[in-house]
Amino acid sequence: MNKQLSLDINSSKKLFYIQNLAGNIEIMQSSDDQIRIRGQVNASAETIELAKELISSVRLDTQQTRNQTIISVAYPVDFYEGFIYKPNKRQDSWRIYNQAFNYMSKKVKLSNQFNQKTKSWANVHTDLTIELPKNQWNKVNNIAGDIRANNLNGESTISVDKGNVLIAHSKGILKIHSSQGPVNIKNHTGKLDVKTVYGDITGDNISGNIDVKAQNGNIKINKQNGDIRAKSGFGPVTINRLINSESINLTADNGDLRLNGNLLNTNNISLISTNGNIDIVSTHTPSLKFDIETSGEININSPERVIQKNSGDKLVATIGNAKGKASIESDKGNVNFSISKDLNSVIKMYADTDHAKEVKRKKISKDSKLAAMVRIALNRSQKFPKANFSISANDGIVAAKGNLNSKEEIVTAMQIILSVKGVEEASVSSNNKNLN
Repeated sequence: MNKQLSLDINSSKKLFYIQNLAGNIEIMQSSDDQIRIRGQVNASAETIELAKELISSVRLDTQQTRNQTIISVAYPVDFYEGFIYKPNKRQDSWRIYNQAFNYMSKKVKLSNQFNQKTKSWANVHTDLTIELPKNQWNKVNNIAGDIRANNLNGESTISVDKGNVLIAHSKGILKIHSSQGPVNIKNHTGKLDVKTVYGDITGDNISGNIDVKAQNGNIKINKQNGDIRAKSGFGPVTINRLINSESINLTADNGDLRLNGNLLNTNNISLISTNGNIDIVSTHTPSLKFDIETSGEININSPERVIQKNSGDKLVATIGNAKGKASIESDKGNVNFSISKDLNSVIKMYADTDHAKEVKRKKISKDSKLAAMVRIALNRSQKFPKANFSISANDGIVAAKGNLNSKEEIVTAMQIILSVKGVEEASVSSNNKNLN
C-alpha cells in the first residue's frame, strides 16, 4: 500500500536541508526557481487497516530557521520500537541488522530482516524525488537507501549511512559521506570531497581539486584534471589517465598505489604505501627530483634520469629539470617508474592483476567457509571432545588432523566431513602416528 507526498518551496539563498529515514532518493535540476519534493510512502502490515494507519502517520515536516529550511520525512517513531526497510531483500553492498541511528533528534532502530525481535516493527519507507534550482545550496541526508543525483549545481552535501551514492554531471562544491556503501561520481566540475567508512570510491572525468578517503575500500579515479589527495586504509589507490595535476598526494595503508597519465606539470608528488607496490607511468617526461625509500626493488625507466644517490633501499634521482619533488615510500613493495604513451596496456595490466587478486580472494573465502562448516559439523557430533582438529580446505578437498585415538574415530570423522555440503574429497589423520 502506498500514498503520495508533495511539497513545493520557493528557492532562497538559505540552506535547503532534507532528511529521510529509509527509502531511495533521486535528485535532479528543476527548470525554474522552485524546489519540488515528491514522495511515495510504501507500507505493509498484517491488515489493511493497520497499513492505512501506518501510511497516514508519515508526512513531510517543514521547519524554517534564519539560515535554513529543514524538510524531514516524519515517521511514527514514538509508537514503534523500530522500522523495517526492504525485508529479506539483499542490498548490493550493505545490510542492516537491528541498528540504531540518530534521526530527528531521536534514536531510531532499523533492520532489513523480519524475525522474532522485529515482527512488531513498522514496515514502511519513503522514496523521494527532489528537484533543485540551479545554484541552490543543499544538504541531503538519508539513513538507509540509495541516493542518485543528476545535474547538481551549487554547493551540495550528500550523506548516507547505509546506501549507494551515484552522482552524475554535477558542478560546484560537492561533499559526500557514506558510512557503508560505494560512492560513484561521473563528470563533475568543481571541488570534490568524498569519505567512506566501508565502501569503494570511483570517479570518472573530474575537473577540480579532489580529497577522497576510504577507510575500508578501493579508490579509483579516471581522467582527473586538478590536484589530488587520496587515502585508503584497506585497498589500492588507482589514478588512471591523469590529465593535469600540480599536486598529488596518495596513501594506501594496505594496498598498491598506481598513478598513470600526464605528469608534465606536476610539481609535488607524495606517495606512501605501507604494504604494497607503487607504479608510476607518465605519458610525458616530468621535471622531478625523486626521493625513494622502499624495502623492495626500485626501477626507474627513463632516458633522462640522473642517479644522484643509490644505497639499496634509498634512491635519489632527477628527471628533466627537476623543478618539482616526488617523495615515494613503500614499506613492503616495489617502486616502478616509466614513461609510456600506451596507457591502455598499463590499465589492462592493472585490471588483470585486480581480477586475479579478486579470484584468489573469493577462493580463499570459499575455502575458509568450507573449513569452518567442517569444524562445526565435527564439533556438533560431540564424538571428538579433545581432538583439537586442524582443518584445511582447497577447492572442495578437505584435510583434517587431530588427537584421534582409534581407526574407528578416523573413519567416523571421515564420514562426518564427507557429509558436509561442498566437500568432494577428504582425508583424516591422527596426531598419533601409530594410527596413520
